[in-house]
Amino acid sequence: MCILDHGCLSLCTPVLDFRQRFRADYKPSNPILVHCSAGVGRSGTFIALDALLDRAKHQDTIDILEFTHRMRQNRVYMIQTADQYVFLYRTLIEGILTIDASISLQEFMMTRKLHMDAKSQYKLLEQLQSTVEFSYQGALDPANVHKNRVETIIAPDNSRPYLMTQVEKTTDYINAVFVNSYRQTPNYIVTQYPLPHTCIDFWRLVYDHNVSIIMLLEYILRDSKTIYYWPTTVGQVTSYGPFEIIMTSQKEDEQLIERVFELKYINKTVFATDRTRTIRQFQIKDNLHLLPVVKRFLKEMRTFNGQNVILQCLNGATWSGYFAALCNSIDKMQTEQIVDPFKIVRLLRSTRPQFIDQDQYENLFVSMRDYVQQYMSATLTQRPSENSFYIDTSGEYQSTTTNRVIQRL
Repeated sequence: MCILDHGCLSLCTPVLDFRQRFRADYKPSNPILVHCSAGVGRSGTFIALDALLDRAKHQDTIDILEFTHRMRQNRVYMIQTADQYVFLYRTLIEGILTIDASISLQEFMMTRKLHMDAKSQYKLLEQLQSTVEFSYQGALDPANVHKNRVETIIAPDNSRPYLMTQVEKTTDYINAVFVNSYRQTPNYIVTQYPLPHTCIDFWRLVYDHNVSIIMLLEYILRDSKTIYYWPTTVGQVTSYGPFEIIMTSQKEDEQLIERVFELKYINKTVFATDRTRTIRQFQIKDNLHLLPVVKRFLKEMRTFNGQNVILQCLNGATWSGYFAALCNSIDKMQTEQIVDPFKIVRLLRSTRPQFIDQDQYENLFVSMRDYVQQYMSATLTQRPSENSFYIDTSGEYQSTTTNRVIQRL
Protein backbone atom coordinates (compact mmCIF):
# COMPACT_ATOMS: atom_id res chain seq x y z
CA MET A 1 0.00 0.00 0.00
CA CYS A 2 1.49 3.35 -1.07
CA ILE A 3 0.57 6.62 0.68
CA LEU A 4 2.47 9.83 -0.02
CA ASP A 5 4.44 11.52 2.77
CA HIS A 6 2.22 13.84 4.87
CA GLY A 7 -0.74 12.47 2.92
CA CYS A 8 -3.63 10.06 3.12
CA LEU A 9 -5.79 8.12 0.70
CA SER A 10 -8.97 9.57 -0.76
CA LEU A 11 -10.79 6.29 -0.04
CA CYS A 12 -10.88 4.51 3.31
CA THR A 13 -11.54 0.98 2.05
CA PRO A 14 -7.97 0.09 0.92
CA VAL A 15 -6.64 0.84 4.41
CA LEU A 16 -9.41 -1.18 6.04
CA ASP A 17 -8.71 -4.04 3.65
CA PHE A 18 -4.99 -3.83 4.45
CA ARG A 19 -5.74 -3.93 8.18
CA GLN A 20 -8.00 -6.94 7.70
CA ARG A 21 -5.22 -8.88 5.96
CA PHE A 22 -2.70 -7.82 8.57
CA ARG A 23 -4.98 -8.84 11.43
CA ALA A 24 -5.63 -12.24 9.84
CA ASP A 25 -1.89 -13.06 10.07
CA TYR A 26 -1.16 -11.28 13.36
CA LYS A 27 0.04 -13.45 16.23
CA PRO A 28 -0.76 -11.77 19.60
CA SER A 29 2.49 -12.84 21.26
CA ASN A 30 4.64 -10.97 18.74
CA PRO A 31 5.29 -7.20 18.64
CA ILE A 32 4.15 -5.19 15.61
CA LEU A 33 6.55 -2.96 13.68
CA VAL A 34 4.79 -0.04 11.98
CA HIS A 35 6.90 2.40 9.99
CA CYS A 36 6.88 5.06 7.28
CA SER A 37 9.50 7.68 6.33
CA ALA A 38 9.39 9.74 9.55
CA GLY A 39 7.48 7.21 11.64
CA VAL A 40 4.81 9.64 12.84
CA GLY A 41 2.20 10.68 10.26
CA ARG A 42 1.09 7.63 8.32
CA SER A 43 2.34 5.27 11.03
CA GLY A 44 0.47 7.14 13.76
CA THR A 45 -2.72 7.16 11.70
CA PHE A 46 -2.60 3.42 11.13
CA ILE A 47 -1.75 2.62 14.76
CA ALA A 48 -4.68 4.74 15.95
CA LEU A 49 -7.02 3.14 13.42
CA ASP A 50 -6.04 -0.40 14.41
CA ALA A 51 -6.20 0.23 18.15
CA LEU A 52 -9.48 2.16 18.07
CA LEU A 53 -11.24 -0.38 15.83
CA ASP A 54 -10.11 -3.12 18.20
CA ARG A 55 -11.43 -1.10 21.14
CA ALA A 56 -14.74 -0.48 19.36
CA LYS A 57 -15.11 -4.21 18.77
CA HIS A 58 -14.41 -5.27 22.35
CA GLN A 59 -15.52 -2.26 24.43
CA ASP A 60 -18.09 -0.58 22.17
CA THR A 61 -16.48 2.84 22.77
CA ILE A 62 -13.74 4.96 21.19
CA ASP A 63 -12.03 8.23 22.12
CA ILE A 64 -9.96 9.53 19.21
CA LEU A 65 -8.69 12.67 20.93
CA GLU A 66 -7.61 10.81 24.07
CA PHE A 67 -5.78 8.12 22.10
CA THR A 68 -4.00 10.67 19.89
CA HIS A 69 -2.92 12.66 22.97
CA ARG A 70 -1.59 9.49 24.59
CA MET A 71 0.40 8.59 21.46
CA ARG A 72 1.91 12.09 21.32
CA GLN A 73 3.03 11.83 24.92
CA ASN A 74 5.24 8.95 23.79
CA ARG A 75 6.21 10.33 20.36
CA VAL A 76 5.57 13.85 19.07
CA TYR A 77 3.71 14.54 15.82
CA MET A 78 1.89 11.20 15.78
CA ILE A 79 -0.86 11.77 13.20
CA GLN A 80 1.04 14.61 11.62
CA THR A 81 -1.52 16.57 9.59
CA ALA A 82 -5.13 17.70 9.85
CA ASP A 83 -5.94 15.69 6.70
CA GLN A 84 -4.67 12.53 8.37
CA TYR A 85 -6.77 13.26 11.45
CA VAL A 86 -9.90 13.75 9.31
CA PHE A 87 -9.04 10.57 7.39
CA LEU A 88 -8.85 8.69 10.69
CA TYR A 89 -12.38 9.85 11.57
CA ARG A 90 -13.77 8.85 8.17
CA THR A 91 -12.05 5.47 8.19
CA LEU A 92 -13.23 4.67 11.71
CA ILE A 93 -16.81 5.46 10.71
CA GLU A 94 -16.63 3.17 7.67
CA GLY A 95 -14.79 0.49 9.63
CA ILE A 96 -17.38 0.44 12.42
CA LEU A 97 -20.32 0.45 9.98
CA THR A 98 -18.85 -2.46 8.00
CA ILE A 99 -17.35 -4.44 10.87
CA ASP A 100 -19.59 -7.44 10.13
CA ALA A 101 -19.41 -7.27 6.32
CA SER A 102 -16.56 -9.78 6.15
CA ILE A 103 -17.45 -13.30 7.29
CA SER A 104 -15.79 -16.70 7.31
CA LEU A 105 -16.77 -19.46 4.89
CA GLN A 106 -18.47 -21.36 7.69
CA GLU A 107 -20.61 -18.38 8.72
CA PHE A 108 -21.41 -17.53 5.11
CA MET A 109 -22.66 -21.01 4.25
CA MET A 110 -24.82 -21.17 7.38
CA THR A 111 -26.47 -17.82 6.65
CA ARG A 112 -30.09 -18.41 5.65
CA LYS A 113 -30.98 -14.79 4.86
CA LEU A 114 -28.50 -13.90 2.14
CA HIS A 115 -30.87 -11.45 0.50
CA MET A 116 -31.33 -9.52 3.75
CA ASP A 117 -27.56 -9.23 4.24
CA ALA A 118 -27.09 -8.19 0.61
CA LYS A 119 -29.91 -5.65 0.75
CA SER A 120 -28.65 -3.95 3.92
CA GLN A 121 -25.06 -3.90 2.65
CA TYR A 122 -26.10 -2.40 -0.68
CA LYS A 123 -27.96 0.38 1.12
CA LEU A 124 -24.77 1.18 3.02
CA LEU A 125 -22.76 1.09 -0.22
CA GLU A 126 -25.06 3.72 -1.70
CA GLN A 127 -24.76 5.91 1.39
CA LEU A 128 -20.95 5.74 1.39
CA GLN A 129 -20.77 6.31 -2.37
CA SER A 130 -22.12 9.83 -1.90
CA THR A 131 -18.92 10.74 -0.03
CA VAL A 132 -16.66 9.99 -3.04
CA GLU A 133 -15.94 12.83 -5.45
CA PHE A 134 -14.86 12.37 -9.08
CA SER A 135 -13.34 14.69 -11.67
CA TYR A 136 -14.35 14.20 -15.32
CA GLN A 137 -12.41 16.96 -17.04
CA GLY A 138 -11.06 14.70 -19.80
CA ALA A 139 -14.34 12.90 -20.45
CA LEU A 140 -16.32 16.15 -20.67
CA ASP A 141 -13.84 17.92 -22.94
CA PRO A 142 -15.71 18.90 -26.15
CA ALA A 143 -13.14 16.93 -28.15
CA ASN A 144 -14.01 13.75 -26.23
CA VAL A 145 -17.73 13.88 -25.41
CA HIS A 146 -18.67 12.06 -28.63
CA LYS A 147 -16.43 9.13 -27.61
CA ASN A 148 -18.73 8.09 -24.74
CA ARG A 149 -21.36 5.52 -25.68
CA VAL A 150 -23.52 6.37 -22.63
CA GLU A 151 -23.36 9.96 -21.41
CA THR A 152 -23.77 8.95 -17.75
CA ILE A 153 -20.99 6.34 -17.82
CA ILE A 154 -17.70 8.14 -18.40
CA ALA A 155 -14.10 7.80 -17.22
CA PRO A 156 -12.87 9.72 -14.13
CA ASP A 157 -9.56 11.51 -14.58
CA ASN A 158 -7.77 9.71 -11.75
CA SER A 159 -8.51 6.19 -12.97
CA ARG A 160 -8.51 6.37 -16.76
CA PRO A 161 -5.67 5.03 -18.94
CA TYR A 162 -4.09 7.72 -21.10
CA LEU A 163 -3.42 6.89 -24.76
CA MET A 164 0.15 7.55 -25.87
CA THR A 165 0.50 6.42 -29.50
CA GLN A 166 0.26 9.56 -31.61
CA VAL A 167 -2.46 9.52 -34.27
CA GLU A 168 -3.71 12.57 -36.14
CA LYS A 169 -7.03 14.06 -35.02
CA THR A 170 -7.15 12.00 -31.82
CA THR A 171 -6.67 12.79 -28.13
CA ASP A 172 -5.35 10.83 -25.16
CA TYR A 173 -8.89 9.94 -24.00
CA ILE A 174 -10.75 6.65 -24.16
CA ASN A 175 -13.75 5.71 -22.04
CA ALA A 176 -11.95 3.15 -19.90
CA VAL A 177 -10.82 2.76 -16.29
CA PHE A 178 -8.14 0.81 -14.48
CA VAL A 179 -9.44 -1.74 -11.97
CA ASN A 180 -7.11 -3.67 -9.68
CA SER A 181 -7.39 -7.42 -9.68
CA TYR A 182 -7.16 -8.99 -6.24
CA ARG A 183 -3.72 -10.39 -7.05
CA GLN A 184 -2.57 -6.97 -8.36
CA THR A 185 -0.93 -8.32 -11.51
CA PRO A 186 -2.24 -8.26 -14.10
CA ASN A 187 -4.55 -5.28 -13.79
CA TYR A 188 -7.95 -5.10 -15.41
CA ILE A 189 -8.86 -2.32 -17.81
CA VAL A 190 -12.62 -1.97 -18.09
CA THR A 191 -13.93 -0.29 -21.21
CA GLN A 192 -17.04 0.13 -23.30
CA TYR A 193 -17.47 -1.59 -26.66
CA PRO A 194 -15.97 0.91 -29.13
CA LEU A 195 -18.07 3.13 -31.32
CA PRO A 196 -17.27 3.05 -35.07
CA HIS A 197 -15.15 6.21 -34.73
CA THR A 198 -13.29 5.01 -31.61
CA CYS A 199 -12.04 1.62 -32.85
CA ILE A 200 -8.62 3.14 -33.49
CA ASP A 201 -8.56 4.38 -29.88
CA PHE A 202 -9.41 0.89 -28.67
CA TRP A 203 -6.41 -0.60 -30.46
CA ARG A 204 -4.24 2.23 -29.14
CA LEU A 205 -5.39 1.18 -25.66
CA VAL A 206 -4.45 -2.45 -26.33
CA TYR A 207 -1.06 -1.46 -27.70
CA ASP A 208 -0.13 1.32 -25.26
CA HIS A 209 -1.06 -0.56 -22.08
CA ASN A 210 0.44 -3.98 -22.76
CA VAL A 211 -2.84 -5.88 -23.09
CA SER A 212 -2.69 -9.57 -23.97
CA ILE A 213 -6.27 -10.71 -23.22
CA ILE A 214 -9.62 -9.17 -24.19
CA MET A 215 -12.68 -10.55 -22.39
CA LEU A 216 -15.78 -9.55 -24.38
CA LEU A 217 -18.64 -10.13 -21.97
CA GLU A 218 -21.63 -9.64 -24.28
CA TYR A 219 -22.95 -11.00 -27.54
CA ILE A 220 -22.72 -8.08 -29.95
CA LEU A 221 -25.26 -7.26 -32.67
CA ARG A 222 -23.93 -5.02 -35.42
CA ASP A 223 -25.78 -1.78 -36.11
CA SER A 224 -25.00 1.87 -36.91
CA LYS A 225 -23.28 2.35 -33.54
CA THR A 226 -21.72 -1.09 -33.20
CA ILE A 227 -19.32 -2.72 -35.65
CA TYR A 228 -16.84 -5.55 -35.23
CA TYR A 229 -13.49 -3.97 -34.43
CA TRP A 230 -11.65 -7.13 -35.49
CA PRO A 231 -11.23 -9.07 -38.77
CA THR A 232 -14.00 -11.66 -38.94
CA THR A 233 -12.27 -14.46 -40.88
CA VAL A 234 -8.95 -16.23 -40.42
CA GLY A 235 -6.26 -14.57 -42.51
CA GLN A 236 -8.21 -11.33 -42.99
CA VAL A 237 -6.39 -8.07 -42.27
CA THR A 238 -8.10 -4.97 -40.83
CA SER A 239 -6.32 -1.61 -40.52
CA TYR A 240 -6.90 1.21 -38.04
CA GLY A 241 -4.45 4.09 -38.40
CA PRO A 242 -0.93 2.76 -37.77
CA PHE A 243 -2.23 -0.67 -36.70
CA GLU A 244 -2.84 -3.81 -38.72
CA ILE A 245 -4.83 -6.63 -37.15
CA ILE A 246 -4.90 -10.12 -38.63
CA MET A 247 -6.91 -13.04 -37.28
CA THR A 248 -4.71 -16.13 -37.04
CA SER A 249 -7.18 -18.58 -35.50
CA GLN A 250 -10.71 -18.97 -34.14
CA LYS A 251 -12.31 -21.76 -32.15
CA GLU A 252 -15.25 -22.11 -29.80
CA ASP A 253 -16.91 -24.34 -27.25
CA GLU A 254 -20.22 -24.19 -25.39
CA GLN A 255 -19.10 -21.20 -23.29
CA LEU A 256 -16.61 -19.11 -25.27
CA ILE A 257 -15.42 -18.06 -28.70
CA GLU A 258 -11.64 -17.66 -28.73
CA ARG A 259 -9.98 -15.54 -31.41
CA VAL A 260 -6.25 -14.97 -31.76
CA PHE A 261 -4.97 -11.82 -33.47
CA GLU A 262 -1.59 -10.47 -34.47
CA LEU A 263 -1.52 -6.74 -33.71
CA LYS A 264 1.13 -4.96 -35.78
CA TYR A 265 2.23 -1.38 -35.29
CA ILE A 266 3.43 0.00 -38.62
CA ASN A 267 6.13 2.55 -37.83
CA LYS A 268 6.79 4.76 -40.83
CA THR A 269 9.85 6.53 -39.47
CA VAL A 270 13.11 5.72 -41.21
CA PHE A 271 15.06 4.12 -38.38
CA ALA A 272 12.25 2.35 -36.51
CA THR A 273 11.00 -1.20 -36.93
CA ASP A 274 7.49 -2.57 -36.93
CA ARG A 275 6.30 -4.22 -33.71
CA THR A 276 3.93 -7.19 -33.48
CA ARG A 277 2.01 -8.60 -30.52
CA THR A 278 -0.27 -11.58 -30.05
CA ILE A 279 -3.71 -10.75 -28.64
CA ARG A 280 -6.31 -13.28 -27.50
CA GLN A 281 -9.98 -12.36 -27.39
CA PHE A 282 -12.55 -14.45 -25.52
CA GLN A 283 -16.21 -13.69 -26.26
CA ILE A 284 -18.79 -15.05 -23.84
CA LYS A 285 -21.80 -16.73 -25.41
CA ASP A 286 -24.09 -16.53 -22.37
CA ASN A 287 -23.43 -13.89 -19.74
CA LEU A 288 -26.25 -15.15 -17.51
CA HIS A 289 -24.03 -18.07 -16.48
CA LEU A 290 -20.72 -16.44 -15.67
CA LEU A 291 -19.44 -18.62 -12.84
CA PRO A 292 -17.98 -21.43 -15.01
CA VAL A 293 -16.31 -18.84 -17.25
CA VAL A 294 -14.87 -16.98 -14.26
CA LYS A 295 -13.35 -20.20 -12.94
CA ARG A 296 -11.69 -20.86 -16.31
CA PHE A 297 -10.51 -17.26 -16.54
CA LEU A 298 -8.92 -17.22 -13.08
CA LYS A 299 -7.06 -20.43 -13.85
CA GLU A 300 -5.77 -18.86 -17.07
CA MET A 301 -4.78 -15.65 -15.29
CA ARG A 302 -2.25 -17.47 -13.14
CA THR A 303 -0.15 -18.05 -16.27
CA PHE A 304 -0.09 -14.38 -17.31
CA ASN A 305 3.21 -12.54 -17.12
CA GLY A 306 2.23 -9.12 -15.82
CA GLN A 307 0.22 -8.16 -18.90
CA ASN A 308 -3.07 -6.31 -18.55
CA VAL A 309 -6.51 -7.72 -19.29
CA ILE A 310 -9.36 -5.80 -20.90
CA LEU A 311 -12.88 -6.48 -19.58
CA GLN A 312 -15.37 -5.19 -22.11
CA CYS A 313 -19.14 -4.90 -22.35
CA LEU A 314 -21.42 -2.61 -24.32
CA ASN A 315 -21.62 0.26 -21.83
CA GLY A 316 -18.38 -0.47 -19.97
CA ALA A 317 -20.07 -1.03 -16.61
CA THR A 318 -22.86 -3.60 -16.34
CA TRP A 319 -21.23 -6.93 -17.15
CA SER A 320 -17.61 -5.84 -16.85
CA GLY A 321 -18.12 -4.62 -13.30
CA TYR A 322 -19.93 -7.78 -12.26
CA PHE A 323 -17.26 -9.99 -13.83
CA ALA A 324 -14.49 -8.11 -12.00
CA ALA A 325 -16.42 -8.29 -8.70
CA LEU A 326 -16.93 -12.04 -9.01
CA CYS A 327 -13.27 -12.65 -9.96
CA ASN A 328 -11.95 -10.58 -7.05
CA SER A 329 -14.42 -12.11 -4.59
CA ILE A 330 -13.34 -15.64 -5.52
CA ASP A 331 -9.64 -14.76 -5.38
CA LYS A 332 -10.11 -13.15 -1.96
CA MET A 333 -12.07 -16.14 -0.70
CA GLN A 334 -9.40 -18.61 -1.83
CA THR A 335 -6.58 -16.55 -0.32
CA GLU A 336 -8.10 -15.33 2.95
CA GLN A 337 -10.87 -17.90 3.49
CA ILE A 338 -13.46 -15.15 3.91
CA VAL A 339 -16.36 -13.79 1.87
CA ASP A 340 -16.36 -10.01 1.59
CA PRO A 341 -18.34 -8.66 -1.39
CA PHE A 342 -18.75 -5.28 0.31
CA LYS A 343 -15.09 -4.25 0.20
CA ILE A 344 -14.68 -5.72 -3.29
CA VAL A 345 -17.53 -3.63 -4.71
CA ARG A 346 -16.59 -0.56 -2.69
CA LEU A 347 -13.10 -0.64 -4.22
CA LEU A 348 -14.47 -1.21 -7.73
CA ARG A 349 -16.79 1.76 -7.39
CA SER A 350 -13.86 4.00 -6.51
CA THR A 351 -12.94 3.90 -10.20
CA ARG A 352 -16.42 3.76 -11.76
CA PRO A 353 -19.44 4.48 -9.54
CA GLN A 354 -21.87 2.82 -11.99
CA PHE A 355 -20.48 -0.65 -11.25
CA ILE A 356 -22.92 -3.14 -9.63
CA ASP A 357 -26.60 -2.35 -9.16
CA GLN A 358 -28.70 -3.85 -6.38
CA ASP A 359 -29.81 -6.95 -8.29
CA GLN A 360 -26.21 -7.66 -9.26
CA TYR A 361 -25.04 -7.21 -5.68
CA GLU A 362 -27.63 -9.68 -4.44
CA ASN A 363 -26.70 -12.03 -7.27
CA LEU A 364 -23.05 -11.77 -6.25
CA PHE A 365 -23.96 -13.29 -2.87
CA VAL A 366 -25.76 -16.17 -4.59
CA SER A 367 -22.88 -16.82 -6.98
CA MET A 368 -20.43 -16.82 -4.10
CA ARG A 369 -22.60 -19.28 -2.17
CA ASP A 370 -22.61 -21.58 -5.19
CA TYR A 371 -18.86 -21.26 -5.57
CA VAL A 372 -18.11 -21.78 -1.87
CA GLN A 373 -20.34 -24.85 -1.91
CA GLN A 374 -18.31 -26.28 -4.81
CA TYR A 375 -15.06 -25.26 -3.15
CA MET A 376 -15.93 -26.87 0.16
CA SER A 377 -17.30 -30.01 -1.52
CA ALA A 378 -13.95 -30.44 -3.23
CA THR A 379 -12.02 -30.11 0.03
CA LEU A 380 -14.29 -32.06 2.38
CA THR A 381 -13.68 -35.78 1.87
CA GLN A 382 -15.54 -37.13 4.87
CA ARG A 383 -18.98 -36.85 6.44
CA PRO A 384 -19.68 -33.89 8.75
CA SER A 385 -18.28 -34.49 12.21
CA GLU A 386 -18.40 -32.71 15.52
CA ASN A 387 -15.82 -30.15 14.37
CA SER A 388 -17.19 -29.53 10.88
CA PHE A 389 -20.02 -27.31 9.79
CA TYR A 390 -23.33 -27.85 8.06
CA ILE A 391 -23.74 -26.46 4.55
CA ASP A 392 -27.27 -25.30 3.93
CA THR A 393 -28.03 -25.60 0.21
CA SER A 394 -31.79 -25.67 0.45
CA GLY A 395 -34.18 -23.19 -1.05
CA GLU A 396 -34.17 -20.70 -3.87
CA TYR A 397 -33.01 -17.15 -3.52
CA GLN A 398 -35.85 -14.66 -3.83
CA SER A 399 -35.13 -11.05 -4.71
CA THR A 400 -37.43 -8.85 -2.67
CA THR A 401 -36.60 -5.91 -4.90
CA THR A 402 -37.83 -7.34 -8.19
CA ASN A 403 -40.05 -10.13 -6.82
CA ARG A 404 -38.42 -12.61 -9.13
CA VAL A 405 -36.12 -15.54 -8.63
CA ILE A 406 -32.57 -14.41 -9.28
CA GLN A 407 -31.02 -16.98 -11.57
CA ARG A 408 -27.88 -18.50 -10.19
CA LEU A 409 -24.94 -17.52 -12.34
